[in-house]
Amino acid sequence: MIALAITMLGLTGSSDAAAPKSNVPLQVETRFSQQFAEAMDVRWEEGTNFFKATFEDWGRTLFAFYADNGDLMGVAANLSSPTLPERLQAQIKRSYAGYWITDLFGYHNQDEKGFVVTLENADKVVILKAVGEGGWNVYKTSAKS
Repeated sequence: MIALAITMLGLTGSSDAAAPKSNVPLQVETRFSQQFAEAMDVRWEEGTNFFKATFEDWGRTLFAFYADNGDLMGVAANLSSPTLPERLQAQIKRSYAGYWITDLFGYHNQDEKGFVVTLENADKVVILKAVGEGGWNVYKTSAKS
């Protein structure tokens, strides 16, 4: 599920084109309206076998991911580093002192709740994942070209 969420945010986050409302299945729209009745400024994007709703709810921008059949796959929200639990902040400062945060989001789905952070330095990009506050695990590392 985490890999799917990271992939979905990465694939859809760089696209400015929202899927026309007519492409979103009725069962997806209905379920979204039931689960996020207070949502405002809803924008839909279509991915491969999922739909992403970007919307405002209680002053926050949220991302909800739905399967074609209307099942909610997960919800994510961009975060700022001070909102991370202190233990997770300390681990980043200690282990990745020469890196800066380029992306940070919190997520939750049916199975778990956690955080994903992208760190960069001049040579590398590192993506870390933490389930709950249990500590960071390396999800992916790549060299910059």
